[in-house]
Amino acid sequence: MPFSHYLFNPSVLLHTSLVRLPRATPIQILRYTVPEGPWPFIVDVPVPEKRKRKESTIPVYVFVPPWLTETEEPPTKANDGRIRVPVMLDFHGGGFYMGSPLEQAPFCAQMARELSCVVLSVDYRMAPADPFPAAVEDAEDVLRAVVEGDGTTSGRGLRNGIRKWLARERQKKTGKKKGDEKSSDYLAEETSPLWMDLDFDFDTTRISIAGFSSGGNLALNLALSIPQNPPLVNEFWPSVIPLDHPNEVPLLLFYPSFDLRQVPNERSRPEGLAEGGAYFKWMSSSLVPTYVSGDKKAHPRASPGLAAIQPNPENARSGLLPQARMLLTLPSLDTLAEQSEIWIRKVQENGRGEHLEVKRHEGMHHGWTQFPVSMLGEKEKETRIEAFGRAVKFVKESWD
Repeated sequence: MPFSHYLFNPSVLLHTSLVRLPRATPIQILRYTVPEGPWPFIVDVPVPEKRKRKESTIPVYVFVPPWLTETEEPPTKANDGRIRVPVMLDFHGGGFYMGSPLEQAPFCAQMARELSCVVLSVDYRMAPADPFPAAVEDAEDVLRAVVEGDGTTSGRGLRNGIRKWLARERQKKTGKKKGDEKSSDYLAEETSPLWMDLDFDFDTTRISIAGFSSGGNLALNLALSIPQNPPLVNEFWPSVIPLDHPNEVPLLLFYPSFDLRQVPNERSRPEGLAEGGAYFKWMSSSLVPTYVSGDKKAHPRASPGLAAIQPNPENARSGLLPQARMLLTLPSLDTLAEQSEIWIRKVQENGRGEHLEVKRHEGMHHGWTQFPVSMLGEKEKETRIEAFGRAVKFVKESWD
């Protein structure tokens, strides 16, 4: 069915608006739902010029470790005088048609606090207005902005957005005002170039990528290089992360969607998982297909679980990034679990089993880690703490 059917279908547009209502939640509400902080601010990352699209920026919700806003001397600096901070990219779930970085706040804030890293939760484009490969392109563009540094418009825009915010926060903490000579290092006005010299940058040798559900699809995507394979893949589609990246790259994959060839109501249901209601079935048949059309569902960027693990004989740069280390978190009551089990066997059969850790949580439902804590039972709260705690340790083990 053509995308115009979905894009101009009043019923689809109405229900898309309804499922996206949580996106209207003011960002300030996070001060109550995530009292520990840190709380995010938004940086609009410039889109590379090669992308021909109507939007010129990609919104990114930025969580910085609390110590980074302090005015005292930081724990360590690089040889060039910069404070280089590890970075994690995060991608929300929602089937590529709903969801928001706001729902990621508890996870992102914990990662920023406990890993002492900057977390970038990407507000990628979604269907029906922006079908595949829009979300993949946004994910790649933000990662590229991290990797390529100040030398590109995107990299400079991302870093300067963070530097401006840090300058304002430091200025607030000093209590100094414009005109005070001692506070000049912390001025954040657009007309002042001083904030551009702020000592912040990313440590691009320590990168992690996290994703939940459809966001897990994007997280795995970023560690894959796809060889040319017409008619689906007309040219080599490499990972943004270079093959000579110096360190391990931990991927945190929470109940990911690896294969989009089946819509939810076509998947196998685990024993004990109740049938979805009529509205769920309607969404499965009407909203889910707005992201990718039938002939593209098998594209390895749409369904990264289908991508080759080992390099193609004709292209040694293809396959799963050698530095990738994967933590796969699976609830038992999830129609996506079968896809993950197939992918686990594939990884093992292709000699990468030692780089994959699987944590299974019995009795948990798809998305349980992202539900409001008030909606969770005691067992669900315990397993969420366990899952996030293991994620922290997994990243530390890869980075150290």
